Amino acid sequence: MVKNVGDAREGYSAKITEPMGVAIYLSTYKLRFTRLNQEVGYNINFVLNGAYPSQGSDMIRRGKIVWDSGKHVVTTPIAVRFT
Repeated sequence: MVKNVGDAREGYSAKITEPMGVAIYLSTYKLRFTRLNQEVGYNINFVLNGAYPSQGSDMIRRGKIVWDSGKHVVTTPIAVRFT
């Protein structure tokens, strides 16, 4: 869940920077708020994209989701750890 603390009526669009070797899919790529303090949710799916990292390589991959309304920007950092 995410909570609107910006303007009462605001919409955000997602821009994803995927961790290397991982595809990210969102249940929605747009968040729309109609009031202050409104909460909305979305799901994130992670899919291995390519070969599983070999032992000794970087087992933690980083990315982010940036939600941009044109006025406000919110960043959600992402870390994927391969075990």
